[in-house]
Amino acid sequence: MTDYQKQTTILLFANSAEEEANNKTFVHSKEVFDTLNTKTQRLAEKTGLRVLLSTEKEQIGTTFGERFANAIQSAFNQGFSQVITIGNDSPDLKSSHLKNALENLILGKATLGPSYDGGTYLIAFQKEQFSKQAFANLPWQTSKVFSSLKAYFEHQQIEVSQLNYLSDIDVYNDLLTFVNRIKNTYQFLRDLITTLIQNAFDLLHITFKPQQYTYNFFNKGSPIRL
Repeated sequence: MTDYQKQTTILLFANSAEEEANNKTFVHSKEVFDTLNTKTQRLAEKTGLRVLLSTEKEQIGTTFGERFANAIQSAFNQGFSQVITIGNDSPDLKSSHLKNALENLILGKATLGPSYDGGTYLIAFQKEQFSKQAFANLPWQTSKVFSSLKAYFEHQQIEVSQLNYLSDIDVYNDLLTFVNRIKNTYQFLRDLITTLIQNAFDLLHITFKPQQYTYNFFNKGSPIRL
């Protein structure tokens, strides 16, 4: 591991599956987020970078923005100079996204991974590019998150590298859309979601026909916690 890699951490800002189930109350949401949390943490650990987990137990602050900004500040306070932040609700997050973010950090660029609903699934930047107060005041959990973050960095004349768009899972229809549209992804997660949806439909004596459902956009920043 290079010195630069030692100075970089991946901040997994994600509530526990139990907390997610309280906020995203679709059928079997706890099981889904148990799997997502495990998958995302393992993916981050495979990079060889230090992974910091920030759940509702570690988060400090009243608003989402305060909690997120405090978690980032805590990472920098531990001696890291660069941070790559990710959530737990983007099943198609890949190691290539994390690798690209690290490569951009070496070049002094910030990196944003946009979600289709206007949020972000990945944010990467250096310590000197971070303003805790300004970051806390961004319009988190709205459709303006990505555009506001891009403007935040560009205002500092920081070059921003944009990754490809990914979907996230916030509501029940997102599960249906995920099964319908995502072909090359984490197979165990696909199998789990398909089984959970089928079980739910069986309880209602309804035939599962996922092709009948369309995508509902849902604004996000990262995990919801009121």
